[in-house]
This record gives sequence, C-alpha cells and structure tokens, in this order.
Amino acid sequence: TTETCKPAQKLDIPITMDWTQVNILWADFTPGLSGATTVAPNGDNIAGFGWSVNVPFIPDPAAGDASMPPYIAMPSDLIFNLDDLAFIP
Repeated sequence: TTETCKPAQKLDIPITMDWTQVNILWADFTPGLSGATTVAPNGDNIAGFGWSVNVPFIPDPAAGDASMPPYIAMPSDLIFNLDDLAFIP
C-alpha cells in the first residue's frame, strides 16, 4: 500500500535560472519504506527518478458560476535541463 511502500525522497532541491552545480548526498534523502523495513538510499538498484513541481491553480475563466468556479492549472512552460548526472559514493 502507499503506507508500506514509499520511495526515498529529497525535497527542496535548489533550482536556478542559470546553470548551477548541485551536489546531493545519498544521506540527504529521506529513507524509503518496503513493508516494515526502512530502506536507506545508497545508489544501489536504482529503478527510476521522479520529479514533482508545485503548479499554481487559478479559477477557470470559462466557468459560468463565478461564486464557485472549478480550478485549472495555470498555463506555463517548465523546462528542466540535467547535465552530467553522476552517482558518487
């Protein structure tokens, strides 16, 4: 379940407009969970990476009821460039 199987996470990775080298240690990640076993990330057996970005929502301008409009994601362009990704002990 989502309570017994959780990936390791790292929040608040700095993002800048200009190229900036960012070093993240495995110890900086919050350990994951597999069943009742805590899994500390160390670079072994990587199955993938996931990224999430906070996206602002705005009232839908096409909605007819202004008192309780549905919300939609604010249109915007997001471009991420990863360069020279390296895994070091």
